[in-house]
Amino acid sequence: MKQTLLLLLAFLFTGLSVYADEDTRKDPELSFYSSSVGILAGTALEAPLRNPHGLMPITYTSSDKSICQVDESGKISTALVEATTVVTVTASFAGNDEYRPGTATLEVGIVPRSPLKAPEVTPMGGTFDHAVEVQVTTDDAYATEIWYSTVAKSAEEFKNSDTNTSYMITGQTGTIRIDRSCKLYVMTRGRGTKSPVIEADFTISMPLKADFTTDKSVMADYAQYFESSKDLADWTVPSEWHIDDMKFGEVRDGDKKSIAITYAAGDGAAPLTSPVFDIKEEQRLEFYAYFKTKNLSWAPWTIDVTDFTTGQTTTLFNIYRWTLENNFVSDDIMQWKKIDIDLAAYAGHKVQIVLNYNFDGENLAIDAFRLVRDNPEAATRITASVDEPITFISRCQGEPTKTIWTLPGSENNEYAGNSVTVTYPKEGIYDVTLTISRKSEKDVKEIKQFVEIIGKAPTSAFAITSDTYTTAADMAFVPAGVPVQFTDKSEGAPTSWEWKFTSDSETLTSTEQNPTVTFTKEGRYDVTLTTTNAIGSNKAYKAECLQVGGEMMIWNITEQEIDNLKPISYDSFGFYAGSNMFGLDRFAEKYPAPLADATVKTVDAYFASTKTREPDAAIELAIYDMAADGGPGKVLAKTSLKASELKSNASEYVQTTFEFAEPVALAKGKPFFVAIGPFPYQGVSSYEDQIALYCVTRKQGGLCATWDLAQYSDRWIANVSGYCSMAMGPVVNYTSVANGIDNTVGPGTTKHEIKAIYNLCGQQVSTPESHQIYIVRYSDGTSRKIMWK
Repeated sequence: MKQTLLLLLAFLFTGLSVYADEDTRKDPELSFYSSSVGILAGTALEAPLRNPHGLMPITYTSSDKSICQVDESGKISTALVEATTVVTVTASFAGNDEYRPGTATLEVGIVPRSPLKAPEVTPMGGTFDHAVEVQVTTDDAYATEIWYSTVAKSAEEFKNSDTNTSYMITGQTGTIRIDRSCKLYVMTRGRGTKSPVIEADFTISMPLKADFTTDKSVMADYAQYFESSKDLADWTVPSEWHIDDMKFGEVRDGDKKSIAITYAAGDGAAPLTSPVFDIKEEQRLEFYAYFKTKNLSWAPWTIDVTDFTTGQTTTLFNIYRWTLENNFVSDDIMQWKKIDIDLAAYAGHKVQIVLNYNFDGENLAIDAFRLVRDNPEAATRITASVDEPITFISRCQGEPTKTIWTLPGSENNEYAGNSVTVTYPKEGIYDVTLTISRKSEKDVKEIKQFVEIIGKAPTSAFAITSDTYTTAADMAFVPAGVPVQFTDKSEGAPTSWEWKFTSDSETLTSTEQNPTVTFTKEGRYDVTLTTTNAIGSNKAYKAECLQVGGEMMIWNITEQEIDNLKPISYDSFGFYAGSNMFGLDRFAEKYPAPLADATVKTVDAYFASTKTREPDAAIELAIYDMAADGGPGKVLAKTSLKASELKSNASEYVQTTFEFAEPVALAKGKPFFVAIGPFPYQGVSSYEDQIALYCVTRKQGGLCATWDLAQYSDRWIANVSGYCSMAMGPVVNYTSVANGIDNTVGPGTTKHEIKAIYNLCGQQVSTPESHQIYIVRYSDGTSRKIMWK
């Protein structure tokens, strides 16, 4: 009886569940007034949708967007087709509390138009010993544009090309200049139709003529090198562009910064807009671009010119087309390439230049943006300084197959290529020879005593090249008593060096080029380097660039990388160095070995987000020594905070301080790790738990100091999937500690605390050996040589 009653109850509840889940909403009753419609290619119509209840929003989609597009209002637009084509347009309603979801479909038959007349091309190809002006005309009233290409591989490819590989001339007549051997493809286009493709073979067999210029043979009417954001006051710069070091110093010595943008920094386009220029006779635009060709066809960038005199905007340059015309392929390798654009057509006009950047293409950087004209005064001789880059540019005619530069006095003497950049290491006056060849033909241009290299006063620069810690304040951090290596990085061939190292407690000097200095007193030091040669002197000064002793937060992030800190997101799966669905439990950062025994009492961590459903969850932080495999080994100390105690701020970096119960001892010469985690993660959405540390990511091959530990595993794995560091820094203390030596200066004198102990080589020691002689520094600033008891 009891079993029968249970079965009956189960049936009743099941039945109730079925009725409770039944969708009682109304049918939206969407439909088109007809199941199909015909439309002439190149025209448009409103989708004839029947929507009796006025439901919104309605979403429209097309089965083939390339020839039939439909906007949010239901307007259908069609493109050119060569045969009748049927496309399905779908109208969809997502549903609401009153009406169920619903769809309606419409078959759109796109009917081709009659083709346009073939244009007239004069001349129709041939062999010439000079550049040719080709005239293209049509008398077809429906033709609105002339399209042509010299890089398309076939008529079929050209027929379906866009402005990435073809040029467009508005109107029914145009002139095309052919200055190299090629196959010319031409057609006209109109609304929804086009003409047959005309093909013409041109062989340009111009006699070889060697000629060249240099970047010193021009005068720059405007120059922009993008060294800082202050330089961009007259430019219109979208937020996705930024100033960064993109290795332009390889092209222009001493140029540190460029303006750059990354392909995933935004959506749509980010136009970089210049000031308004008054273009002069024979003026041209030149700039350098840093890019690779791998995905340029997806979203090429262009140079557009807006002419305020005529009110027209014209695309003068398309990077993808330029790569085709110049046979340039770099695949996945970023390279600097020089771009030249003739502005002669705009002489006397006011113009504005726009670099139209489209996202999803490739990363890009721009530098040395100049408006230049030839300088007749530099036709016979140019002048440059020692080590100043000079770019030699071929202006040969005749399409040579080999171009050789002979540049005595430069680094390598001989070079190949249409453009070469060199430096001269010594003063003097040097010849330049350009030799070009094509099969058995050859031509040479030589200018005697063309390059004059003069000396220049040095430009002082230096670096601290010892294995010191990196700090958030961009200081080198070392213990007292440890030799510190300074390296001269000056340019201009200095012949003498004067170093000065100054703190509140001492001043040291050196006249060596690359001195090694042992600092015995704790403090922050300013460093000054003055270099001199026969031309003059120059000074480099860095305030508080070195901290000796004391304590400092260290991390593996440079000052230049701080602006790039952000969480590493796995989209809805969480974060690296934070909450995640992948079972990554703990994250560790490896730090170099201290140069002397040290301690750590606190660790500062910087969180981008601290959202969690478990505010009482314990977030553990630990210091590890290094295991034999190079990863985290034995735990030296642990501490923790509640998740609710973690700090973050969307507008600034805020530190969360983890403190250990006792200072953690770090041994001289032994690397160590700081590890954090696990972080709470519940559910399938990262919106529920979003704890994440700031990180900095680097290009392939950059520093990667992170290791991670998977849940339920006891084996740490080096992070090889991404090159990164976490914004997490232990506060290392190098302060010396008294350790058993007699704390007296001598009989009858006042006792003073021992501050540091050094061996006779100037190295600080923490455990002196008996019967060895050491230099002891006391709290009153005095030092004394004694034998350790």
